[in-house]
Amino acid sequence: MISEKQFLEYQKIIDDIVSCTGGEYDRMTDEEKSIIINISIELKEMLDEIYTEYYPVLCQWAALGEKNSMLN
Repeated sequence: MISEKQFLEYQKIIDDIVSCTGGEYDRMTDEEKSIIINISIELKEMLDEIYTEYYPVLCQWAALGEKNSMLN
């Protein structure tokens, strides 16, 4: 999992690229495209890891909430 510091660095890099290109992929250089793709892959892997770990628990909690609302 990435650290908060790394996440903030990624955010700054993405913000810099978006400010130069308007967020339009076609206006990005090949280097900028590569950077955005690599950051996206790493962030997706991190989110997949979090979802795998916590999704079952969240579903259980949500089910409890549904049961409580049915009782009230």
